[in-house]
Amino acid sequence: MGDQPPDGPARGGPRWPVVAAMAVAVAGVAVVVVAAWPRDSGMRVRWAVSTFGPVVAPPLLAGDRLFAASTDGTVRCLDRDSGQELWVSTAPRLAVRCGMALAGGTLYCCSDANLVVALSASDGSVRWEHETRGPMQSAPVVYDGRVYAAGDDGILRVLSAHTGVLERYYRRPSYVAADLAVSSNGVLAMGCGDGFLHLIDLTQPAVRALNGEWRPEEKRAEAQAAIHGDPVVDGSRLLFGSDDGRLHCVDLRTAQVLGDVVVADAVRSRPCVDEQTAYFGANDGCLYAADITTGYVLWRRRCGGAVRSQPVLLRGVLYFASDDGSLWAVAPRDQGRVLGRLRFGSAISGGLVGEGDRLYFGCDDGAVRCVESYLPRS
Repeated sequence: MGDQPPDGPARGGPRWPVVAAMAVAVAGVAVVVVAAWPRDSGMRVRWAVSTFGPVVAPPLLAGDRLFAASTDGTVRCLDRDSGQELWVSTAPRLAVRCGMALAGGTLYCCSDANLVVALSASDGSVRWEHETRGPMQSAPVVYDGRVYAAGDDGILRVLSAHTGVLERYYRRPSYVAADLAVSSNGVLAMGCGDGFLHLIDLTQPAVRALNGEWRPEEKRAEAQAAIHGDPVVDGSRLLFGSDDGRLHCVDLRTAQVLGDVVVADAVRSRPCVDEQTAYFGANDGCLYAADITTGYVLWRRRCGGAVRSQPVLLRGVLYFASDDGSLWAVAPRDQGRVLGRLRFGSAISGGLVGEGDRLYFGCDDGAVRCVESYLPRS
């Protein structure tokens, strides 16, 4: 293959239309809806913005703005308080099914339609796009002026954050199944469908093989099944789930296994870590609380559907979603006692993000929602 990169060249922007919109109740335009307030739930929907496709990617919260992507081919910037649309980017083939990254005023998105796209965070205009040879369904990360993105073809791409030009690449024999994660000291974590987690030190000099491929020094941890659970960096350790029903904890520097938590079904939920306790969901329809150091399950809460999204801990209350379209609030220090529940009738496939007393998430019915909690501190 010589020095040929595995993808097409980066192309500069802006080239696609950017729509500045107010959220009004007109057909063909997103609608802000304020929903009812169930008295026994402890939560209420503050606002909801409609899109024209399932919202399966977790939103990104940045200051007073919320960035949300839909499979209808749009990325929206919303006012986090009111849900008002500040801009909508409608670049073709922008079908985002994974998380996004924000750095230096640029929003980086991986598209299911074989693209990595950089958008201006201020107006949504396309700064550049890089075409790939396969779907990109893992969230990118940005470190030291470079974008790291991996896809179904098993190739980790290193792109210039400013231009989108491919600087180097690293090919693996299996698809990348989970979002990428990077620690503050430059260790990149990449989980693959063959059950291997790769830890790459990005601070080491890049070594290129004769064919132009990057040959990084890496350490590996092995699971017994595909790794679809998005990893979480917690200090010097990394936690991730796998399809063999385990939550793994490894040392970021050595890839040494520090402990495992074993449950009944695949763990595809990104864990929420609070000191020595990890909260995570599984496909068996349960939310678990486990001691990271011992692997002991402290409690579990059964729900009406698989728990695939990341739980969020706000003011002592733990919030999570299940595939039956329910948003739950439980007391983490009281055996997961249910404090409230909201039913939406549509799966919450993307992760939850939250701050203060508000939660933000997307649903398969095409809505991006903000839920306000008035539950007391647990």
